[in-house]
Amino acid sequence: MMHSFNNIPLFITFEGGEGAGKSTQSNLLYKALEKNNSEVLHTREPGGTKSAEVIRELLTVGPTDKWQPNTELLLHMAARVEHVELVIKPSLKQRKTVICDRFLDSTIAYQGYGHQLGQDIIIKMHELVLGNFYPDITIMINVSPHDAMKRIAGSIKRKTRPARYENMGEAFHKRVLDGFSKIVEMNPDRYIVINGNQTIERVHKEIILSLNSKFNLSLLSVL
Repeated sequence: MMHSFNNIPLFITFEGGEGAGKSTQSNLLYKALEKNNSEVLHTREPGGTKSAEVIRELLTVGPTDKWQPNTELLLHMAARVEHVELVIKPSLKQRKTVICDRFLDSTIAYQGYGHQLGQDIIIKMHELVLGNFYPDITIMINVSPHDAMKRIAGSIKRKTRPARYENMGEAFHKRVLDGFSKIVEMNPDRYIVINGNQTIERVHKEIILSLNSKFNLSLLSVL
């Protein structure tokens, strides 16, 4: 008998640097759970509500120096409070599994490490406004710095508007990747770490196998 997530609605986040394939892989997992007849919501950060999507536009488009790092952090947190209180928590109460493309770990990696604000202030701010609300499991997709920069360069060429984070430079992105590695080291039990330097199909299948093993499921690949 195939197990379902419906008895244990989970909050699953996808994390990783630019070009890691989070959006693609989170969408594939969403399809796999739908195929399993699970109640599931797929969302993203920054965003997920009408007001948070407005904040997303402010954060992701424009010149790299558009915001001071502290201002940027406050905007991310404002969008997250709206998203958690209006979308994520209500969905979990309805016994839906929630898949989110980026969450707090991205804020720690980008603002804490990339912009060098430090992680302590971010964690304190998170717990001040959202309490002890953290993902149940995080799928961390790792890519090498070399591959990450190649993917970022390709992404910049494809976009018609200035993409703030992609344009923040190699040193910034190396700090972000280092930040993600340190985040996993501090709380390894919450993470499934996947090698993102593989094909989309191989990454997807590793995610499915890892979730099946961890939660005694029988999810099937959709590729």
